[in-house]
Amino acid sequence: MFIKKIKQVIRSYNDYKFFKNLDYSFKKIVIYSENSSYTHFYQLLIDELIKKKIRFTIICSDENDKILEINNNLFKSFFIENNFLRTIFFKSLQCENLIMTMPDLENYYIKKSNKTKNYIYFFHTIVSTYTIYNSNAFDNYDHIFCAGKHHFQELSKRFNGLKTVTPNLHKVGYSKIDELVINSKFTKINEIKKILIAPTWGPNNIINTCLNELIKNLSKNYLITFRPHPISLVNDKKIISSLIANYKNNKNFKISSSNNNLEDYLNNDIIISDWSGAALEFSISLFRPCIFIDTKQKINNKKILQNKKAKADSFENWIRFKLGRVIKINQINNINKTVNEIQNNMNFFTENIKDVRKNYIYNIGKSNKKALEIILNFK
Repeated sequence: MFIKKIKQVIRSYNDYKFFKNLDYSFKKIVIYSENSSYTHFYQLLIDELIKKKIRFTIICSDENDKILEINNNLFKSFFIENNFLRTIFFKSLQCENLIMTMPDLENYYIKKSNKTKNYIYFFHTIVSTYTIYNSNAFDNYDHIFCAGKHHFQELSKRFNGLKTVTPNLHKVGYSKIDELVINSKFTKINEIKKILIAPTWGPNNIINTCLNELIKNLSKNYLITFRPHPISLVNDKKIISSLIANYKNNKNFKISSSNNNLEDYLNNDIIISDWSGAALEFSISLFRPCIFIDTKQKINNKKILQNKKAKADSFENWIRFKLGRVIKINQINNINKTVNEIQNNMNFFTENIKDVRKNYIYNIGKSNKKALEIILNFK
């Protein structure tokens, strides 16, 4: 482990030197990815940059990310390990536009550089800014690319109350939804056969409350794919290992841990989740309903715990009633009845979801074109 870390530091240091000497045309747009599970959120933006023959650079802190294998006359990639060198790198970074999915700029290890002109926040989830982020998570950005109407409204309220210089909010859209829309065709589901279980991470998620009961009830009648959050693969490793052992001979059950959830979304008829943004992406993209298990709501923002109205107004708190059905943990034994209800009322749910997509998410299918258009107009 120690030798591996030393090799990472050496590689980071060498890439750091190469980046400093890089032609400045590659530094007009710099993308940062914390690890490979975030890189795919940038894929359509990367495709758009390449299509328009615009030079750019991507910095990644995951040495196994395949994006690091690509270097050509348009695109340069560098590895910067996520320790002290990363802090030094960003503190001295010289570039025009830095795009990140990482909140809390300046609050922790990632500090701003006076040589970087524009800091741009790029959402990797469509859940509320009220709940899973710190209250000041976005304060130090110059520009925020809002995925939908709720982001714009929530952040407008936040910044209207501040006396300091605040970020510019842009109505951009959401890359993951666009990726799914582009890769799918709307088909009416006549019979539900395949179900995706995709929880959020955290101590109160499905994994830690009712996952075994869900699989036991559903795998008798449906093909089940369980997709844990990347953080759960670490935090809930023992439970997941036990699950694999218990269901290894069950032909109706499998676990998926690929970085990009595209195939899991496209290959399943409905999704079961708790408070995960994955369920919202799935439903809004594919017009397919969700079943939400009503576990304790995931809230990382301690201030919202004191604000019942803000908690109730959070996007994922009320939108899930438009996207499918919400059931209590003690109703898991009736989960098959809920699936049948959704199947029998598919047209009703589809129309509700179409309404959500139309009224709440910006620039469906065009968010990355919009994002690049905005960036190229920055002065």
